[in-house]
Amino acid sequence: MLQFENVQKYYGSFLAMNIGALSIDKGVWWLQGENGSGKTTVLKMIAGLHPFSGNILLDNLYNLKKQRQQFIRRVNYAEAEPLYPPFLTAKDLVELYCYTKEGNIKEAIVYYNN
Repeated sequence: MLQFENVQKYYGSFLAMNIGALSIDKGVWWLQGENGSGKTTVLKMIAGLHPFSGNILLDNLYNLKKQRQQFIRRVNYAEAEPLYPPFLTAKDLVELYCYTKEGNIKEAIVYYNN
């Protein structure tokens, strides 16, 4: 479960987002809205890439601000069309992901080789 508690996002002095209380159960969810409505901002806040006030909690165990490392290890965010340095191979990216998320590189490499 993902919980938002008094989450506010400002751009300068402009209040762009104000989420008083919101709980999102586990599952697959569709985030839909007009351009500029805050979809990417919400996802980047959850991923810890945008500063905000308030709290975001995961599974009632991890607070993004208080247990940042534990929270971030359980959350992934990727741009729709990420730009990686041209010298990195797909294997390099899988290894980096496993290293940063404490994944099992042997399982990932087996999958990668299939």
